Amino acid sequence: MDNVDTEETLDHYLRLIRDDRSARTALMVAPRLAALQQGSPPDPHAELRFALLGSGTLDQLRDCLAVGCYRDGWRPRIHLSGFDQYAQEMLVPASALYRFDPQVLILAVHPRQLFPVLHEYPFEITVSEREMAIEAGLDTVRQLLTAFRRQSQAVVILHNMVQPQHPALGIADWRDPFGQRAIFNEINMRMARLARDEFLGVHILDADAVQARCGKSRATDVRLWLAARLPWSETMLQELTTEHMRYLGAAFGRARKCLVLDLDGTLWGGVVGEDGVEGLKLGADAPGNAYVMFQREILRLWNRGVLLAICSKNDPDQAMAAFRHPAMVLRESHFAAQRINWEPKPSNLRQIAAELDIGLDSMVFLDDNPVERAAVRAALPQVLCPDLPTDPAYYRQALVELSAFDTLAVTEEDLRRNAAYTARTHRRRLEADNSDGSVESYLSKLETRVEITAASAGVLPRLAQLTQKTNQFNLTTRRYTETEIRALQSDGAIVSALRVVDRFGDNGIVGLAIAVARSHDTWELDVLLLSCRVIGRDVESGLLSHVARAVRARGGARIQGWFLPTERNGPARDCYARHGFRLHTATTDGGELWEIGLETNPITVPSWIEMEDAAVVA
Repeated sequence: MDNVDTEETLDHYLRLIRDDRSARTALMVAPRLAALQQGSPPDPHAELRFALLGSGTLDQLRDCLAVGCYRDGWRPRIHLSGFDQYAQEMLVPASALYRFDPQVLILAVHPRQLFPVLHEYPFEITVSEREMAIEAGLDTVRQLLTAFRRQSQAVVILHNMVQPQHPALGIADWRDPFGQRAIFNEINMRMARLARDEFLGVHILDADAVQARCGKSRATDVRLWLAARLPWSETMLQELTTEHMRYLGAAFGRARKCLVLDLDGTLWGGVVGEDGVEGLKLGADAPGNAYVMFQREILRLWNRGVLLAICSKNDPDQAMAAFRHPAMVLRESHFAAQRINWEPKPSNLRQIAAELDIGLDSMVFLDDNPVERAAVRAALPQVLCPDLPTDPAYYRQALVELSAFDTLAVTEEDLRRNAAYTARTHRRRLEADNSDGSVESYLSKLETRVEITAASAGVLPRLAQLTQKTNQFNLTTRRYTETEIRALQSDGAIVSALRVVDRFGDNGIVGLAIAVARSHDTWELDVLLLSCRVIGRDVESGLLSHVARAVRARGGARIQGWFLPTERNGPARDCYARHGFRLHTATTDGGELWEIGLETNPITVPSWIEMEDAAVVA
């Protein structure tokens, strides 16, 4: 089969698995997709290597996860441990697991192996023996994760323990403070604390909640377990796959930033131009209460830092009047951008993206009209445009189940994002009112202060998030996880976080530089990036100046840095040239290696920027 036939067949299967997300179809298609991948050109940017370890026969979960990866645009490579061989693989440094070098480890161990006594619940067990059994199981988890962290910085997705469906004490289990349900609740709380407090990059997948959502009686099939040690039913495999893909998308920068909303039929029932504000379906009674419930869920996203925007074919004055309806949860102030007019929605979405300085692939568009959704999908395939249910009663559920806004951590910057966009509006007004029209005058009036510190545990989630999401001012677009950044720092890299504060507020952590030693006197900027919210304010000068002094403090004499061009990082192209670097090497694919000697070429900071610089040896 030639490459053309291979790609056409691959496209056929991709359409199939996007339309049919069942485990049965995934199990049928997975080996065919794997065979086709062998015949298609490699794509290192799309490759995702993950290892699957745990109890029982995990082949079916492997196949379902592989199909989930294909559906979401990855080309998976998967290491599956031997039957119940998870401990041997994790504890032995020379094991196949470490030779595989995964980016992600999924660890799904059954409670009967980690907590055998508590899973079976012998009636003669004492309270102290129960506590000892809990600690023994958790200590096993701790040993496994510690051994893994010595060898790998991969993201870890750790399944928690599923409560027994039928506790040994039956319906009297609740009366015993140490009954099985109480015990496994305690185990899961302690396991979460262990992952959060003792390890970086270990994330709990709530397998117990997934089984409850699926229905515990439907989540397993005793015949499959007895015959082949298959832990899950097809129904549960589908739910587990969906949950894992949420984690993978969040871990590798797939989270979106902006929810764009239609108005009539989406935020409220009815058409404001025809029914008037008083005639809208919105309030305590059905169907208006469905829209209120939907808006409350949208407000939760706003509070988590998701940007909101409006894209509606409507009269602007009439539409804005609807926001004064007493039952409205959302107000005009919640929206960072609005396009309320009669123009085609794809062009309005482009304008919203430009106004907010985000990519189209950062946007989700919700519209009750299937014709409008189809138009957006055809014109802007980068915009995620999910179907809404025909009944608004299910709008909230559809939004809750949408994984596009999932993140592995909600950072301080996330919580401040909407306030930051409000402050940006004030900055733009200041720029528009700048009487003499000079950039320097405007920047001086901003009263910018930059604070540069070494990366600490508290900011690592934000720094990893910046590497995953920043595309415009990002000179290398290298993506890192929290554990990878910490590993670089432990190996001697200079990891510097940039915070920017001005007269309108705190922008938060908006920049990152990672410099690594290449020789005794030469350091390389492996990462240099800025959030789009501070592009054009010359704050990168402060970051580069800090790195230069830190390098000199460690005996370095020069800094090198690559500019690796992408479709979107044009704003960073001249960064090194503007700061006195000279072009050292140019590659045929557009890459440029720049260099500066630190003894004769000091990097200066503009006078309008106030520096608060931590110790340069940091």
